[in-house]
Amino acid sequence: MIQYRNGDFFGEFSDDFFIEEVKLLIATSNKVPAILTPVRGLNKELAEIFSFIGFIFFPTVLTSTVLKKETAAGTYYVKIYHPIGMFKKLKERIAPKALRTFRKTFHAMKRGLKTPMPLGWCYLKREHKSILLTKEASGKSLYDLLIREKHVHYLTAIGLTNEDLIIKVAHEVASAHKAGIFFKDLHLGHIYISDVGIEFIDLDGIKIKRNLTESELARDISCLNDPDLPFSSKERMCFLIAYLEALQWNGIDKKRLVKKIEEFSLKRYKKWKV
Repeated sequence: MIQYRNGDFFGEFSDDFFIEEVKLLIATSNKVPAILTPVRGLNKELAEIFSFIGFIFFPTVLTSTVLKKETAAGTYYVKIYHPIGMFKKLKERIAPKALRTFRKTFHAMKRGLKTPMPLGWCYLKREHKSILLTKEASGKSLYDLLIREKHVHYLTAIGLTNEDLIIKVAHEVASAHKAGIFFKDLHLGHIYISDVGIEFIDLDGIKIKRNLTESELARDISCLNDPDLPFSSKERMCFLIAYLEALQWNGIDKKRLVKKIEEFSLKRYKKWKV
């Protein structure tokens, strides 16, 4: 990693190219400060400004802005963090969120988690915000594949059946949990599937521990229990059985875990039914 510092920002980058990309964003923000401010949803004016400098702007939440850029060397994402509230603003100055996520991602990768490679991070001195850069994940997210776009032929193209997909995801989630990784926000949009395997994205909120509690396991699994998922009760149970078999935790109370998954599912998804 290349360590870089100037009057506007400091950080670490995998290539000089990304330093220049941050400089481009800062130069643009000097003319249009709004590009570095929190925005909820899709702002067409900002989308046009980002498009002018080569970025695709995604509808986002107030706490972050997500951009995508396609280059000859590959596609990468930019995530600009917007700390909301006095405590988070203070924390951002002491330990920028992009740096924390950057380090946690590499730590998780060392424990075997498959995730797009982080390409760099930086802290903007004037704005007191941080930026994370990562490679694009391969394939499609489970949310796009199964709910939003329903690409029924995609699984066939990569040689998988529904059952294969269910077992594959269950095993990868169990593997991450065995490695002490608590995702906290493990929804279908954060899991990508391709012919090379499964990748997890957006690791902002993960915690890495020695052992996870039953409540942490249940919370992660409940995030995947989307009521719009086109799977039958039998297929959902197939996932849980495959997950528990792969987890191999002899001390776990399976009935209690299932009950906790149901409780968390009801809290997260109002439409969900036991």
